[in-house]
Amino acid sequence: MLFSTKSLLTVVQAFFQHPSAQQIARSMVIWPMLIAMSLTVTACGSQPATTVTPEPTRLLSFVVGELVMVNGCLRVNEQDTDTSYLLAWPPDFTVNIENDTVQIIKRDGEEVVLHIGGMVRISGGEVKSANYLSEEVRQKLPAHCPGPYWVVGIEIDPIKAIEESK
Repeated sequence: MLFSTKSLLTVVQAFFQHPSAQQIARSMVIWPMLIAMSLTVTACGSQPATTVTPEPTRLLSFVVGELVMVNGCLRVNEQDTDTSYLLAWPPDFTVNIENDTVQIIKRDGEEVVLHIGGMVRISGGEVKSANYLSEEVRQKLPAHCPGPYWVVGIEIDPIKAIEESK
C-alpha cells in the first residue's frame, strides 16, 4: 500500500491538529534547545586552566608586635599570637639594617626608622608559603629564613609614633 505525497501530508497535518501530538512535538523541540543552551552556558562560563597560584590574602591587614632579629632574619612577633612573621619586602622598598636600627625607604620616598626590640604596626598580609610570593619578593628573602611571611604594605609605624599622633 503506497501513499501519495499529498495523502501523507494530509495525515501529518491531521496528526499535528491533535492536542497530544502538539505537546509531543513541542517537547521534541524544546528539550533539545534547553540542553543545547545549558551546554553553551556551561562551556562559556568555564575558566581556562592557569598555572598562576593566586595569593591567599588581599594584604589589607595589620600585624602589631615586636620587631626582632632571629638568626639574621628580620621578623615581627605578633602581639596576640605566637606567630613570628618573616618580613617580605616588595621590590620598591629599600631596607638597611645597622646594629638595632632598621631604616626603610618606602616606594613614595618616605623614610621610616624602626628599632629591633621595639613595637611596630605594619600593614600588609600573611602568606604561609613562599610559593605565593612573586619572584622579585622571593629573591629578596634570606634563603635560611623560614615563613610564615608578612608581605609588607605601605603603612609602617613604630607603636610609639602611633601613640604620640593620637
